[in-house]
Amino acid sequence: MTPLNKLIAFDVETQGEKQEYLLQPWRAATYEADIRMYSFAWFDDAGKIKTNLIHPANRAALSDQFMRIAGQGQYVVGWNTPFDIAWLLGYGLRAEVFSNRWLDAMLLWQRLETNKMRLKEDGWGKDKQVSFGLKAAVREFFPRLAGYED
Repeated sequence: MTPLNKLIAFDVETQGEKQEYLLQPWRAATYEADIRMYSFAWFDDAGKIKTNLIHPANRAALSDQFMRIAGQGQYVVGWNTPFDIAWLLGYGLRAEVFSNRWLDAMLLWQRLETNKMRLKEDGWGKDKQVSFGLKAAVREFFPRLAGYED
């Protein structure tokens, strides 16, 4: 089990000249799209949650933060981390991305659900469609926060 102080959560929010650019990290090189803000959350040594929201995004500070995380041997945890990683790569932060260890909570949840479904007699339940989005995860694991997006 990984101690909580070895985990640091990370998330980005994007913006672009056009709506579809929000999902196109290669446009970061030309500034047609950008990371609008990003945030980190972690547990301090006393076990309290600390957060840091950076708005507007700062490429140099983001680079420094990821190199610091790598040096401390922490795991970067996210939801659908390929999206966040793609944006960091779009920023030119290749060394920073590959210097860190990543955990994707969405993929971990999918693995858990897959294993639970395999234990059932009917297997996957051919007609059952399972959503692994963040909203579904909040409803599953933090029901009192369901509807947070509103």
